[in-house]
Amino acid sequence: MGFIDSGSKSSRLLASRRYTHNTFTTAQESFTNVLDLRGEEIYTQAQYVPSSELPFSGSSQVGSILQASGSNLLKYWYRHKLTPSNVNREVWFFLNPTGSSDGVGAQLINDNQEVNFISPKYSISSLANSTTEDATPGYGVVVYKSSTYTEHTQTGSLDSGDKISGNDYQFDYKTGVLQFVTDSVDPASNEAVFITAYQYVGTTLATGLDIAGYVTASAFKGDGSQLTGLSSDSVSVAFADISGKPALLSGSGQIADDISGSFNAGFETSGTISGSKDIFVGSFGSTYISGSNGNISASTADLGGNITSKGTISGSVVYGTTIGQNRSDGLKTITIEDTSTINQDVTTDATPTFAGINTTGNIVSQGDVIAENYIVSSSVTFMTQSFASGSNIFGDDPTDTHQFTGSINHTGSFTQVDGHIFTDGNITGSSVSASSGAFTTINVDGGTVDGITSLTAGGDLDIGAHDLRAETLTADGLTATRVTFAGTNGVLSDDSDLTFSGATLSATNVTSTGTISGSAVYGTTIGQNRSDGLKTITIEANSTVNQDLTTDANPTFADLTLTGDLTVQGDTTTLSTTNLKVGDRFIFAATGSAAMNVDGGLVVQSGSAVDSGSAIYHDTQDERWAVAKGVASDAAAVTPTSYVTTVTTANHNPNTDSGSYGDGEMWINTSDEEIWVRTG
Repeated sequence: MGFIDSGSKSSRLLASRRYTHNTFTTAQESFTNVLDLRGEEIYTQAQYVPSSELPFSGSSQVGSILQASGSNLLKYWYRHKLTPSNVNREVWFFLNPTGSSDGVGAQLINDNQEVNFISPKYSISSLANSTTEDATPGYGVVVYKSSTYTEHTQTGSLDSGDKISGNDYQFDYKTGVLQFVTDSVDPASNEAVFITAYQYVGTTLATGLDIAGYVTASAFKGDGSQLTGLSSDSVSVAFADISGKPALLSGSGQIADDISGSFNAGFETSGTISGSKDIFVGSFGSTYISGSNGNISASTADLGGNITSKGTISGSVVYGTTIGQNRSDGLKTITIEDTSTINQDVTTDATPTFAGINTTGNIVSQGDVIAENYIVSSSVTFMTQSFASGSNIFGDDPTDTHQFTGSINHTGSFTQVDGHIFTDGNITGSSVSASSGAFTTINVDGGTVDGITSLTAGGDLDIGAHDLRAETLTADGLTATRVTFAGTNGVLSDDSDLTFSGATLSATNVTSTGTISGSAVYGTTIGQNRSDGLKTITIEANSTVNQDLTTDANPTFADLTLTGDLTVQGDTTTLSTTNLKVGDRFIFAATGSAAMNVDGGLVVQSGSAVDSGSAIYHDTQDERWAVAKGVASDAAAVTPTSYVTTVTTANHNPNTDSGSYGDGEMWINTSDEEIWVRTG
């Protein structure tokens, strides 16, 4: 490693850049969040850290704790043994207990890592260079290395000759990591490193706050059970969850939960008390206020007694000794006399006028109901029976429509108008007929027409998406023996080219995109061009060619001659052949290994093992020709027994770069006839 450039390192870290290689420039380093702090890294009792008169400096005070404000603040570590990195001995970690002498991983934070040590920045200027073991101690750490003393904790055995100069290392007070600056000062493999330091063990932002002044926040969460020493005028809460603690609510405070307990007289508010729940049920001194899902608002309110309301009481002036008070009969009444803000008298003897009345209950009138128009929108209207002599007229125009829901009990004659009678119900009787002897139009919608013995239609008969069922069906336009089929728009039709006689179906032309099968299939053309341009002949087993020729069959031929290529995707087996004759100059094997090299060559049956023999092949691992024995006929990879020796001829001796395959290669210098054998 090179020297650590302290100036470059600190400037880069302050600029939120990493520090990796000292040869890099600041612009070459990537940005980092090195200055981001977690809650446990922020000291909230730093104001109690002493800047002078440090309490500990000797071996007898190892592990001592300084307290402030009733809690632990500083811990004194005396000559604690550090743990090296398992990469090298230039980086050491402050672990407790001390880790293995073989070192620990440097990439992950160890569970036993001690952090947050006090640096000299907390001391007065005169103690800036003083260490934690000086007669007048400061916060500067003391570091030792020794091959003689390797105990876990040194308590005085080390001497001044074991002390390491502060120029030889850097100690990170935040993380407890010590780094030696050059290889020349790194501890040897038999040396141990020790350190004396002060550690901050007080509260952090993650564990608590110790604040002498005010705390102002937009929100406070908690039940208040740990709040102590509060007075009613010392706390100002805008949004809070407070239970059982005195508080002064100021501003536009909103209380999200219930407040219970006893309030003394003097509870004041300059705003409005409102909410979806009860305002308060309890004792405000001598005043009792209760409400449910309502508001209390007024420019002036003088509460001399009880106010009970389930609604809203509002107004510039509200007078009266009783507004909705419980009566002896259990009822509640509100009496609003005339000259009030509703501008008219609504007492029982008044005749008020309203623009409209909308009621969800009953309107009961003991007198007449007089209206210019009477509209009933209810599904049920109840009327007491009323009779009037004479005739009644509904409507004044033939186009008027009068709708009745339910049955009509009719007594007397029923006269049709303009020859039409329309009804959504049933017209029943021993006979139904028009005055002229027949109905011009009968519209049956959703009903049933029964008892018809004959039905003759003068036009088309449309029954919609329903079945037409009959024991026999006669279509006048069809010819006997012809096959009936559906034509355009579903109209039944037939043709002389398609007939059926007994068990024989005769067709002038047959076109099929599927399979035509049977005991005998005749035709002048089999395999004719289809509409998609393909030709297909499928001849199954037991046909005239006496075997299956489909793509999944295994046919047998006496001889087979191909004018094109023969592609075999499976194994090739040759029987009763003396020798294989190949007219090609080269045999190209393992053609399917273009993406990844594999072993490939020739295997010859040898020995007594079936489907096993000797191989000469190209070994992809060593990238040279090799030989092997006992190779299975279906082997995909082979382990070489020996290698094929190659010979290179040249008019000069080989050098260290000569050769292509490896050990055993031979080189013959043709000029002096020297023979070289490669050994490495």
